[in-house]
Amino acid sequence: REDTDSIKFNAPLSFLSQNRVVTADDYVTIVKNNYSDAETVAVWGGEENEPPEYGKVYLSIKPKSAETLTAVQKQFIIDNILKTKNLVSITPEIIDPSYTYISLQVYFKYDPNLTSLTAGELKQKVIDVVSNYNDSILKKFDGVFRQSQLLSLIDNSDPSILNSTVRVFMQKRFVPTIGTQTKYELEFSSPLYTTRSNEEVVSSSAFTLNGFTQFIEDYQPAGSSSTDHLLRIYRMVANQKIVSVLNAGIIMPREGKFILNAFNPESFEGNYITITGSPDSNDIAPKRNQLLQIDMDQVTVTPEIDTIATGGVVAGIGYRTVPRHD
Repeated sequence: REDTDSIKFNAPLSFLSQNRVVTADDYVTIVKNNYSDAETVAVWGGEENEPPEYGKVYLSIKPKSAETLTAVQKQFIIDNILKTKNLVSITPEIIDPSYTYISLQVYFKYDPNLTSLTAGELKQKVIDVVSNYNDSILKKFDGVFRQSQLLSLIDNSDPSILNSTVRVFMQKRFVPTIGTQTKYELEFSSPLYTTRSNEEVVSSSAFTLNGFTQFIEDYQPAGSSSTDHLLRIYRMVANQKIVSVLNAGIIMPREGKFILNAFNPESFEGNYITITGSPDSNDIAPKRNQLLQIDMDQVTVTPEIDTIATGGVVAGIGYRTVPRHD
C-alpha cells in the first residue's frame, strides 16, 4: 500500500497525465497505477541513453517481490499497460535495474557518563539507524546516499554519541559463466577514487583459476600518467603476489567502469564475485537504471569511549582519531 507521501506525489501526476503517456512522469504514473508489484520506476528518453537511441523510451522497474522482472512480466507491461497509452512513434523498452552495493565501516565515539547503555547496545542502535536509512532513503531510483545525512542520524540516535565517522565503499557483483571465456563490463554508480601514484583502485573476492585461489587487482603500467589502470589476476604464495594474467582488462575510475576480458574461472566463493572500490565522493547519486543498496552484512560498527570527554587524557595527548584509510 502506498504511504501518504507517495500518494501526495503521484496523485497530481496521475491527474495531469489523464491516462496517457507523454512525459517521463506519465510513464512512471501509468506503471505504478497499473502494475501493483512496481516498487520504484525510472524512465529516461532514448536521447539521454548511452549510446543515444532516438525514438525509444527506457524504463527500469524494481518489483516489490524480487530484484528484477522476468521476461514474461516485462512483456506483459509493454503489451497490456504501455502499448494502449503510448505514442505510436515511441518504442518502450524495459531494462533491469543495476545494483551498486554499499559497504560501510562506521566508527563512533561516546561518553559513557551520558548513557546507561552498554557499548554493545549503542552499537546495535547505530546498526538500526543504518538499516532504517537503507530502507527509507535508498533502494529506489532517486535514492541518493548522502554521507552527512547518515552521520547526522547516527549522532542524533543517542545523547552519548559525540561524533561519528563513516568509510564508504562501493561494490559491484557478477556471476561468471563457468566453462566459457566471457567479457564482463560493470559500471559503478559513481567515479572511483584514485591518485596519480600506483595505488590500487579496486579489489576482488576470491575465485579459482588454473587450480589456484586467485584475485583481481588493478595497476598503473610503468611510465603511464593516465588515471586508467590495467587489471591483473594474481595468487598469494608465502605472502608474495604471483601474477597469473598480466593484462586481464581495464578500469576507468573517472567513468566508474570496470572491464574484464576473456574471464573463465573454474569456481568462485559464494554466489558471485565482488569487485570493491572507494567512491571519489562519499555522496553517491544513481542515474538511469542504477539502484543503491547498503549491504547490511558488509556494515561494521566500532564504538569507542571518548577519552577527552571523560577526562581520560590531558591536552588531547593519546586521543585517537579515525584515519581516512586503514
